[in-house]
Amino acid sequence: MQCNEYFSGNPLFLSDNRIKDFSRTTLIKSFIQGIPTYYILCEDLDKVVQRFWWTGDLKPHRYVALTSWDKVYQPKLRGGLGIRCFADIHVAFIDKLGWMIASSNNTLWIEIMRRKYGAASNFWSSELPRGASNVAKGIWSIKNLIQEGCSYLIGEGNDVDLWNSPWVLQCNIEEIRAAFNPMTLGSRIRATDLFTEGQQ
Repeated sequence: MQCNEYFSGNPLFLSDNRIKDFSRTTLIKSFIQGIPTYYILCEDLDKVVQRFWWTGDLKPHRYVALTSWDKVYQPKLRGGLGIRCFADIHVAFIDKLGWMIASSNNTLWIEIMRRKYGAASNFWSSELPRGASNVAKGIWSIKNLIQEGCSYLIGEGNDVDLWNSPWVLQCNIEEIRAAFNPMTLGSRIRATDLFTEGQQ
């Protein structure tokens, strides 16, 4: 490898003089946070970022942090530096994959996931079998987080499961279930069943 090589538009090596020219925050945002993240590494990567920001050095050693790192992670509008936490980035990636399964995205890998894990009929009510992949476990573990930020456009209501689909904005599915007769909870009722024929 040459000292002047680049990866994704970022230099792989920087001389000491060049590092002094960049601000540490800019280096963290442009280079270190461009690395694909894996959950096991998130905590370690956060420690590397924190150490580099406070000391300018990547070698592990003790240092004094003058403020809580949670404050530094805040967006600039809230007084932080806009540096993102790797665990949050990881959750956002998994959240995006979950949304792709929940929405009507029909790429090959999504069709495989839906059929393999029983999400073909309804992602929201499907349960993972034992021995599911780590990716599937990650996606299913944040279904509630995905539900908080989405809801159905009812349309004709044929695909909207009354008990399991997020079809009412800013309302938890548990609250919807509690509002109905418990005798009907086991049956498969669609949103279209609530409509009076000939009326909207």
